[in-house]
Amino acid sequence: MNFMLLTSEIVDNLNNVESGLESLSDSFNHIWEIFIALAGIIGIGVSGITAVTGFIIAIVTSIVSFLIVFFTWLLPAIALFRMGRKAGYKHCWLAFIPFAQTYFEFVLPRRKFNVGFIKTYKRDVMAFIFLGLTFFGTTIVGLLNAAVGFGQILDLLFFVFMQILTWRKMYDVIRSVNDKELALIVSIISLFVPIVYPIALLFNMNRAPEYGVGNYYNVPMKNEEGELLV
Repeated sequence: MNFMLLTSEIVDNLNNVESGLESLSDSFNHIWEIFIALAGIIGIGVSGITAVTGFIIAIVTSIVSFLIVFFTWLLPAIALFRMGRKAGYKHCWLAFIPFAQTYFEFVLPRRKFNVGFIKTYKRDVMAFIFLGLTFFGTTIVGLLNAAVGFGQILDLLFFVFMQILTWRKMYDVIRSVNDKELALIVSIISLFVPIVYPIALLFNMNRAPEYGVGNYYNVPMKNEEGELLV
């Protein structure tokens, strides 16, 4: 009798243990399901945050790109077009065409292009040389380095030479509507802070050129002292 009671108690205890294990298993399953659900929610949240971050980055990049285009092309184009009209230049529309704008900057001033060993009245030729070096200069320097092996010295010399030509281009444009001292200061600063140049053009675009309004084709070029050259 006692044996039967003991056996019955053991069976009951085993059943209770089994029921407890099943409950624990169910609890773990529920916890796992909750974890999966939370992971899904977090995943959606991360994806959403990533999408929003990407959208913000795209907007900021677009704004920065627009500002770069505005200050390096559109703003100078507007100012140069106005300056060309005041000077009487026939092809002011060149100011709005990339690279042609650079040509326009070279030919607009009516003064000798004078920098170092380069002294010429052929400003249009200098414009084409400058553009050619802009497009192919790095390739030419690379070929020379491969053939002769000057290394970084030739790269540095080419960079300095292009900076000098760029300085003279900006100086002559500003000098055509302003005094020598201011043109020198603005053009030098513009080499290190490029935004200064288009702003200077904007402030000077309504000023009469040194040879008078509308007289581009009726005046000879001058030297730095204002003496007639041709």
